Amino acid sequence: PDGGRAYRMGKLPDKQIPDLARRWHWRLGHPGISKFKAALKEQPDDSDKPTTEQIKALDFCRTCARSKLEQGPHGRTQDVRERARFQNALLHVDTCFRRYPDGEGRHMIMVCVDDYSRWATCEFYSSRKKAPFQAMLARLEGRVHAHSRQCYEALNTPGLHNGRPPLCMRTDGEGSILCQENVDRQLAKREPIDLECITAGAKGHAGVVERCHRTIIQITRSLMAAVSWPMSLWSLAWKHALWLYNRLPHPANNQRSPYYVLHRKPPDWSRVRTFGCTCYVYVSHPHRVDKSKLNASGERRVYVGQPPSGSGWLVYNVKTKRVTRVYSCTFEETLVGLQGHPIDSPPAIVEQIEGAVNHHFGSAPGGEADGSGNEEDEDHEEPTANDSGEDVSGSSTSQEDEASADDDEEDRWNTIFKSKKGDTIRSIAAELNIPVAEIQAKNY
Repeated sequence: PDGGRAYRMGKLPDKQIPDLARRWHWRLGHPGISKFKAALKEQPDDSDKPTTEQIKALDFCRTCARSKLEQGPHGRTQDVRERARFQNALLHVDTCFRRYPDGEGRHMIMVCVDDYSRWATCEFYSSRKKAPFQAMLARLEGRVHAHSRQCYEALNTPGLHNGRPPLCMRTDGEGSILCQENVDRQLAKREPIDLECITAGAKGHAGVVERCHRTIIQITRSLMAAVSWPMSLWSLAWKHALWLYNRLPHPANNQRSPYYVLHRKPPDWSRVRTFGCTCYVYVSHPHRVDKSKLNASGERRVYVGQPPSGSGWLVYNVKTKRVTRVYSCTFEETLVGLQGHPIDSPPAIVEQIEGAVNHHFGSAPGGEADGSGNEEDEDHEEPTANDSGEDVSGSSTSQEDEASADDDEEDRWNTIFKSKKGDTIRSIAAELNIPVAEIQAKNY
C-alpha cells in the first residue's frame, strides 16, 4: 500500500503501477528528471516516494517523446526587472484560443500568473465581446483575491485576514482589457488595479505568462497522449494540468512549487492518481440498476483530477458524460482511457479498444481510420458513448454497417469551396447541406 492509505476513502486496495518511479512519473503529468527530483525534496522522508537512483533508472517514456517534442530554443530578450515582493502585486495575463470548445461551448482561456509565487489561474469564456469578457475578468479578479485569503501570509499576519487584492495587471495589448470601460471599472474599485502594457510585438517581455501557458499545454498534451484522451474532453485534462503545474517545482522559485511559496508547506500528493485511469466508485442501492442490494455496489468511472478544495476525487461517467465528485473510490491505475486499455499498450491495441474512428465536431465527416490526414485531422472527438448513454462497443455487425456507410459518403473535409457571384450564406448552406450557424462559426 502507498502512503496515501489514510486518505483513501474506499476499503479495497488500489491496483497501482508496479514501478514506484514510473507510477509517480505518470501521476505528476510526466515531469522532467530535474523537476521530478526537486519535487521529491519537498515531500517528507517517510512518504512513499522513489529514490534518486530509481528516477535515474527510468526507461524511455513514449508519452514524453510524443508530447514534449519542440523546436530549437529562442534567445532571452526580456530585460532584468525587479520581482514582485508579495502576492497579487503584479499579475501577468494573456488570452489563448482553443480550436475546440469545452463542455460549455467556450473557446477562450485567460491565463493569469502571479509574479511573486508563479501561481497560475485560468478562466474560460465564450468570446471577446464586452459582456462575457467583463464577467470573466471580474471572476478572475475575485478568484485570485479569494485564493490569497487561504495562504500562509493571510492566515498568520494580523490585519491581513481579507487577503491581498490584485494591484496591477501586465498584458500584451489585449484590446478588451485596455478598453476605456474596463480601465474605468478597474480604477473605480476600492483597491484600484493598474494596467501595464508591454511593447507591441515584443513577446519576450511577456515571457512569464507565455512560458506558463506553454508548460500547461505541454502537461495537458502528456496527459492526453498517455491515455489516448479524446479531444472533445480536453478541458478536463487542462484543469488537471493546471492543478499539477501549481504543485510542481518552478525554476523561478529555486525549485520550490508555487503552492509551497504561498502555503509554506509541501503539496499533498496522497490522493493523486494517474489521469484517465479506471476507478470504481460506490453506488448506493437506490441508484443501482435494479435498485437492489444484490446489484454490484461499485461502478466503473474514469479519474479526471482533484476537486478545487476538500477531499474526494473528480471522476467521469462515460455513459452519462458527466463529471462528479466522489468520496468512496478504488483505483486500477494499470487500465487507462475511456474504455480502459492496459497502460503503455501498443497503438494497434489502443485503437482496437478505444476505437480508431474519430468524429469531428459539427457535421464535418470523419477522417480515415489509418490516421493519414494532416495534424489538424487528429483533433477530433473519439466515439466513447452516444447521446443516449449506450456503450458504443456494440455488435460487430452494426459497426461494419456504419463503417460501410461512412465509406460510401463523399469526404469533403478540408475541401476549399469558392463562392460564385450572387451566392449568399443561405444558398451555400443549402447546397452543401450545412447549417448556416456552422458556416459562420467555422469561418472566423
